[in-house]
Amino acid sequence: MLSSYSHSVVRIVIAGAAVAACGGSSGGPTIIEWKAAAPVSPVVIETETVIYAERMTGRVMRIDLDRPGSEPILVAQVEVDSSGEQRGLIGLAVVADKVYGAWTRVGDQRLVIGEIQPSLRAVWFGPPTNVKAIGGHLEVLDGRLVVGLGELVADPELAGRILTLDPDGPVEQTPTILSEGWHNPFAFVVRDGEVIVADNAPDGVDERLGSAVLPETAQRAPSAAVLTPDGRIGVCGYLDREMRAYALQADDTVERAGTIVKAGCATGAAAIGDGRYVVTDETTVRLITPEG
Repeated sequence: MLSSYSHSVVRIVIAGAAVAACGGSSGGPTIIEWKAAAPVSPVVIETETVIYAERMTGRVMRIDLDRPGSEPILVAQVEVDSSGEQRGLIGLAVVADKVYGAWTRVGDQRLVIGEIQPSLRAVWFGPPTNVKAIGGHLEVLDGRLVVGLGELVADPELAGRILTLDPDGPVEQTPTILSEGWHNPFAFVVRDGEVIVADNAPDGVDERLGSAVLPETAQRAPSAAVLTPDGRIGVCGYLDREMRAYALQADDTVERAGTIVKAGCATGAAAIGDGRYVVTDETTVRLITPEG
């Protein structure tokens, strides 16, 4: 059963200034903002409907994008351990109208993948977590859940891997390993049946998109990735707060292809498919229509 949860302040912004819903000047991006509590992992479930996780509280919230003055709706909640930099409810995905999540469990801080709504059911008990480099982002590939695990989880057989799980399988299931050798594969997308990771590497280590080194002079700490309508990959940086576009080349290099979102993309992102994006930082969910 859905219930209202009133905690947001909604603003509509064009080119950086607050305006009325029908007013404003042209030429800049249009931004609609909802204040939120540690929002992460936005997921588009319909063209005008997005859910997101509140990392610290374990709540799953829904926003109706075509009602910018409306409050987010509480969809479900799971009990989480949110101690440390990255623990809590950290990933969401939807398969066959069911909401799945990745969270750190109270008591032993183990990473759990499970169904959250319409019922609460564990899919897989993962390894104990550290305060960071956990991973936990979820995507869907051929009906299976895809999850990335960071290099600091307490299982050397699974650390730094991309795994797939059967969302309807038994909790004792053994995950399939798709790739390995990552530092913190929290930002990744599924494109044409392939999982492409934007690796969040430590200081002094090259940040990669797939097998290619990102063409940047400063560390970005990739924190989210999306597919753009024209086939590029948009990667958000926790440090710079931008969503930058990249094009993978046939020679296994990557080319910078512009900036999509100039601020506010720090903890999660989703592409709606019509040129709009939903991005999150520590306090805000934003619906952004880029300029142009």
